[in-house]
Amino acid sequence: MSSISFHLGAHKTASTHFQSCLHSIQDRAPALIVGPNESRSSITSRIGMAIDSERGATLRAKTFAKWQATAKDLIVSDENILAECNDGFKQDELYPEIQKRLGLFQPLVAGYDDIRVLLVIRNLVDFLPAYYLEALRWAPDYKEFHELFGGRTHFSWMTVVGDIVATLPTARVLVVPYESYPAQLTEMLKFIGLKGLEPRISANQVIRRSPKRGSLMAFKVIRRLLPTSKRRGLFNRLSAQRLLSLGCFDPFSVPQKQRLSALYQDDLQALRLRGYLLSTGQLAQ
Repeated sequence: MSSISFHLGAHKTASTHFQSCLHSIQDRAPALIVGPNESRSSITSRIGMAIDSERGATLRAKTFAKWQATAKDLIVSDENILAECNDGFKQDELYPEIQKRLGLFQPLVAGYDDIRVLLVIRNLVDFLPAYYLEALRWAPDYKEFHELFGGRTHFSWMTVVGDIVATLPTARVLVVPYESYPAQLTEMLKFIGLKGLEPRISANQVIRRSPKRGSLMAFKVIRRLLPTSKRRGLFNRLSAQRLLSLGCFDPFSVPQKQRLSALYQDDLQALRLRGYLLSTGQLAQ
């Protein structure tokens, strides 16, 4: 039986760390592991996403054929399957094009018996500020937080999971809360067919922290002096400076945080009731 597994992020939920774990395992893995660089260059890039274009279709077909010829089982990890991060400045929904973007992989999925999808989610209190700061790295110009998703802040992860299930109805979907990511890393690897393979990096190793408030303030001022091509590098350098930290970027009031946290708990409960949420020891067998 052949299997295909997708790790879809989400953004700012330790995706880079998880991909580093996969990279450290790939020479021992029983499956072909496709990381974000290869996925984005051929599938979720502008060319690959050109669904109606002959060039996009040809590129996807060649890529899928190459992957399938390399190994019986396949693991694809790319949070940009859900969206490009700076899409949040153009849309008023969280990941509104999942069915379109994930649907690009349906010709590939058709060749596999076992389909699995892994998704890590996060409390919107922390997710939205982190998503905003990541989006600034890729946006052509500075945007205010209230411009993200048209100022909307109330979203349900259940909608995201529902779109995944609608696109891949035969897939087994597993959702992991970001807050328990280090403790659940082994279970996550087991879910995608990497049981018994320990990554060569620590589950607690930090790959990249979100920029602090001081970095954002400095970037807002200095960006005007640089061409667009150099702004991302500036933001990354400023983010690494401890002297510019001034604390975390925190756009929410206490009542807003309480409301968003309550919505997140509602999502976790709904996911738990539907059997999507990973609980400790769930995959022990």
